Amino acid sequence: MIYLILSAAFRENNNGERSYFPLLKIGYTEDDKKERRFLQYRLHNPTCKILHEIPGGNQDIEKRIQYKFRDLLFEDYGREWFKYDEKIIDFFMNIKSLEDIENNFPKGNSDKDKYLKYKNYVKEVLKYISDIPRSKKFYELCEEIFNVLGDKITDKEYTMNYLKLRFGEEKINNYEKIIKSKETEIYCEDFEINKRVSEFIREFDEKKTYYEKMRFLCESSLSNEEVEMFLYQLPDSDIIKSHYRSLGPQKLKSISYNSTRANKELGIVMFSP
Repeated sequence: MIYLILSAAFRENNNGERSYFPLLKIGYTEDDKKERRFLQYRLHNPTCKILHEIPGGNQDIEKRIQYKFRDLLFEDYGREWFKYDEKIIDFFMNIKSLEDIENNFPKGNSDKDKYLKYKNYVKEVLKYISDIPRSKKFYELCEEIFNVLGDKITDKEYTMNYLKLRFGEEKINNYEKIIKSKETEIYCEDFEINKRVSEFIREFDEKKTYYEKMRFLCESSLSNEEVEMFLYQLPDSDIIKSHYRSLGPQKLKSISYNSTRANKELGIVMFSP
């Protein structure tokens, strides 16, 4: 099922005062799990309102719709939240069936789709090996490397060799080790620990906002050893990882898992583009 949700978001000024504004969420869930998914949204944000539901569908279609409206993406809240715009609402209102979407979004086998796929792959690798938080500087680095690689970006071996030369073989080897652990779900020799960490990662990845992710991490029943195994899977530039290690779960709980307050505690000034 593909769905469109309207919800209220907020910003805090330097005085802690909040201003609210609307956002749209384009998401996917299995049809028989929609009630649970929608209940989770309402529990975390009572302002959530389901605007449209399109039964069936899959994650490929979800990503294609999200890509269509990429210029309206509200990246502070993850890759599924968009600025409120009538173009998105009109698109969903004009969809009468799943077939309408599939006719507008053919299967991804074009050169453009292939190129985009590899750009996204390189971007994911850079999150781990560049140690640069998601910012203007990070995206400038991505564009620089995309331009250097050009059409060669679709040659994975060529791309990885270039990244090894650029960032060092050790960082690439460490990235590949992390990816292998996530794919095999083997983080140590203890079967039960692997099971708990794998289940935690799956649930963590379903969380979309900073608040949801940080609260889930800080209030988890994982041991310190298991938490470290989980944190190892995140890039050093990840805000969840850096805030957790810098402030600790008790301090983060005391500031209500608020990223703005966490940055203030660390003396970090964030500027809007």
